[in-house]
Amino acid sequence: RRARWWLGGGDGVCFLGKSALTYGSVRVVAHELGHAMGLGERPALSCPDRPFPSRLLDGRECRLAVYADQTDPMSGTALVHFNAYSKWVLGFLPGRALEVALQPGENLELDLHDTTRWAPSEATQLVLLELDQYGSHYAIEYRTGLGFNAFARTDPFGPYHALPEGVYVGLRPGAALPGNLGTGNGPYTAYADSAFRNPIVAIPMHPFVDPDRALRVEVLGTGDGVARVRITRE
Repeated sequence: RRARWWLGGGDGVCFLGKSALTYGSVRVVAHELGHAMGLGERPALSCPDRPFPSRLLDGRECRLAVYADQTDPMSGTALVHFNAYSKWVLGFLPGRALEVALQPGENLELDLHDTTRWAPSEATQLVLLELDQYGSHYAIEYRTGLGFNAFARTDPFGPYHALPEGVYVGLRPGAALPGNLGTGNGPYTAYADSAFRNPIVAIPMHPFVDPDRALRVEVLGTGDGVARVRITRE
């Protein structure tokens, strides 16, 4: 097996033997490259009643899996695009990140451009929504099943499938948030099922709702790689 999985390098360049370039190994290379660039793991949460309860480590409410998230290579199951937050941190998100804070009763309506495509620098591809005094925020992005996102796998031995199209809402807990998972720099994805097969994604007529934080993310429409989104703090 060592003869098949070889790494070599010199002068800052790393080489990977071509016989190692299977689906699984390329996924591992993407994951480890992310670590080398400073990214942490991307855990997933499965909570039956609400996506991100305030007490994140309450075992009665949620199941945590560090390597179950299919939406990002910094988890263990996916060869897909890096999420918009990671691209922004690393400096290769084409569009802009919009940092906002909403007071109760306020809302924000904007166009979100698909993060799997190129976008002009003035186009919004990521919204960082401030949540609390602990430094927590939501990372909100619009994703489609294009590019590497066509090669997701909920089951490591199952068929390839495209990620669901929609607006993804990831939680990056603040360092001082009670119950902070403390397993990397997220943001974390919420799943609607205990098997981590169905990520919670906002689509037209089906908003993302966080009752703990009185927040709602609605998709008003999509077209040409753009989602019209309304974010409301109720």
